[in-house]
Amino acid sequence: MNLSEFRFSRAEWRLLLPQLVMLIAALLLMGLVCGGAWYEMQRQSQMAAAAHQRLASASQQLADAEQARTDWEKYSPRFAVFYAIGIVGQEDRMQWVEVLTKLGRDNPTMNLRFSIAPQARADVMPSPAADLQVHATRIRLDFSPLHEVAMQQVLEAIQRQLNGLPVLRGCRLALPGESQQAISQGQLMARCDFQVLTFSHISSTTPGQEGGV
Repeated sequence: MNLSEFRFSRAEWRLLLPQLVMLIAALLLMGLVCGGAWYEMQRQSQMAAAAHQRLASASQQLADAEQARTDWEKYSPRFAVFYAIGIVGQEDRMQWVEVLTKLGRDNPTMNLRFSIAPQARADVMPSPAADLQVHATRIRLDFSPLHEVAMQQVLEAIQRQLNGLPVLRGCRLALPGESQQAISQGQLMARCDFQVLTFSHISSTTPGQEGGV
């Protein structure tokens, strides 16, 4: 069979052309509809994923807020106490001076003298949290207790009365005859170092103070 027999005449083309145009238009329309449907499905899927992510984020934020509320209810009374006694917050150097001055005034025979060094970052313990800095201030005491029991009473009074967290770093006690000053006064000579710890969100230093009575 010769392929030339399948050629259409002009009259046949005039009859087929409108139908071919309609077929091509229908195919194009079908392609557009399918493409639009696919795009809409993708858009709806992305919107659903975004909505799911927002819901998960909102749920996590709600859980975090609930945990924060629970933690606050649990720990806020303790922090209130810590703020009240000066452990959390800025150092209260004036209160330290008042306590030590009164202690020396109430015990004149001890000849109590003290010095307060500038505040520095603590080396006795690490920071308990990334946004919480531990500061330490050294307080040095020089005094003449009548005996070791009296010295212990002074140290306990300081740890009990000073705002902050006083940590005794050490004491050096000179007995009569062990130092020139102890020989001349005929009594014990004590030198004790405290570090008063404070916890704060703000890193700062305060100039040192010295005093005595």
